[in-house]
Order: sequence, then C-alpha cells, then structure tokens
Amino acid sequence: MTNAIRSFFQRDKYRILLTSIVLLVFLEPLVSSVEISSYLFLILMSLILITGVYAVRRKRKHLIPAVILLIPSLIVFWFQIPSNNDFYILFARTSPVLLFSYIALLIFIDVLTARKVTADIVAGGVSVYLLIGLIFSLIYHAYYILDPSAFTMADQIISTGQEGSSYLYLFNYFSYVTMTTLGYGDITPASLEARTMVQVETLMGQLYVAIFIARLVSIQTANSMLKK
Repeated sequence: MTNAIRSFFQRDKYRILLTSIVLLVFLEPLVSSVEISSYLFLILMSLILITGVYAVRRKRKHLIPAVILLIPSLIVFWFQIPSNNDFYILFARTSPVLLFSYIALLIFIDVLTARKVTADIVAGGVSVYLLIGLIFSLIYHAYYILDPSAFTMADQIISTGQEGSSYLYLFNYFSYVTMTTLGYGDITPASLEARTMVQVETLMGQLYVAIFIARLVSIQTANSMLKK
C-alpha cells in the first residue's frame, strides 16, 4: 500500500497539481459568498503553491529556487499586513506570480522534451495553461487594487459588493474568459496598461494551445513511426 502511494505521487506529480488548480478554479466561485471563502481561497492557493513545487522537485537546481520563492509567498498570503503602501500591496498580491511562472516554465520545458505522451504529461500541459490564466488573474487583481479605474465592471457585479478574495475570483473569471477569447464584456480593460496585459494574455493563451497540441501530435507520430 505504501509503495503504491509513493509510486502514485512520483508518477502523477502533474495530475496532483492539476487537481489543485481545478479545485481553486471551479470550487472557489461556488463558495465566494460564504464567510469562510477567504480562508478556503488561502488553503487552495497554498495547495497549488506546494504541489507546484512538488511537481518540479526532481532536480535540485530546480527545487531550491522554487522553495526560495515558495516561502515568502506563503508568508505574505497567511500573514497579510494591512498597508496603504502601493509597493507592498503590489508585492503581496503578485508574490505567487514569480513562483507560478517558474513552475509553468519548467513544466512546459518538460512537456516539450518528453519522448512519450502519458496522462501525466497531458496533465502537465493543461496545468501550464491554467497557471497562465491564474498568473494573469493575480496581475489584474493587483493592478485593480492600485488603480480601480483600470477596469470597468457591469452594474450587477458592482452591486454585489464583492471584495477581497471574491474580487480575485472575478479576475480569475475575467482571465480565463480573456484567454479563451470569449469576451462577454461584463468586465473590460479601461486603461492602456490593462488593455496591453489583456492583449498579451490572449496571444499567449492561443499560441500555447497551438504549440501544446502540435507537440503532442509530433511525439505520438514519432513513436508510431518507430514501432513500424
């Protein structure tokens, strides 16, 4: 039993990370109006940070920078200090961005260099896509805190009195709607900087899907030719 569990965590590291991200993306909106939603958000975000570091632990040169980035992210998340300092707010809201970006890059490289398409490799590729959306949602949220006029929201959204982690949920929603080019229009970028960020995310999302699918097809094609 112990060996089976150990084998699962070693073999399915990306699937564990993907599960953590999916829990945040789909579960957090359902409880955003509940009093404990902020604590649930902290727990789920911490889970993603930890499972992300676990996913890239195989090489020491990758693990050490990941742990160095993990510690301040957890501290800032769990011991939030009220402050009017713009730089502190920016750091507090975007502290996981560097770690998520680092993890996404390492997983993306692993996917590109994979010699065989496995369920875990596919999970890793999907995790990168979802991490991109999560990274931009954190950036949007931080920018909105510093400049509320950077985004315009529909009256229905404003009237709900969303705040704190609920606003981060809204930017999670906005980020994935942007990345998939749906663009419902209930949240729109109003400043030049916000429009630029949205444009970058849209291009990244579309290019990533194309590259990821092309890589999976090329790996599968190469393996099929070798078997003949």
